[in-house]
Amino acid sequence: MNSDIKFLKNADIEHLIEQKIESEIQSEIDEAKKDKEKVIFKDFDKVPKDKLFTRNSTYKVFNRKTKKETFINGVQAESLLGMNQSVRDDLENGYVDNFTVNEYYVRFHIYRCE
Repeated sequence: MNSDIKFLKNADIEHLIEQKIESEIQSEIDEAKKDKEKVIFKDFDKVPKDKLFTRNSTYKVFNRKTKKETFINGVQAESLLGMNQSVRDDLENGYVDNFTVNEYYVRFHIYRCE
């Protein structure tokens, strides 16, 4: 029975402990570097109202004159609103998810929560 059991030397045990510690540290570093899962809201009603006009919000803009569609962030959408407080209030209260300004039709697209 003693011939089946092999005893480790002190150096081997220390080496195994060092390897274990290094692998645990490396796994913690890898976990910290990993991108956090992003939550995406496509439903306008579920977006927090204070996040409607942030850089994480995306709006779809249709230019009626040139018939082109582009995307802008919430900060840019807010600047398109300008001083139109009634439309801003309607958006924040969830009554509408779109607005028009001159030749632009602007509609909420998605919100990415980091």
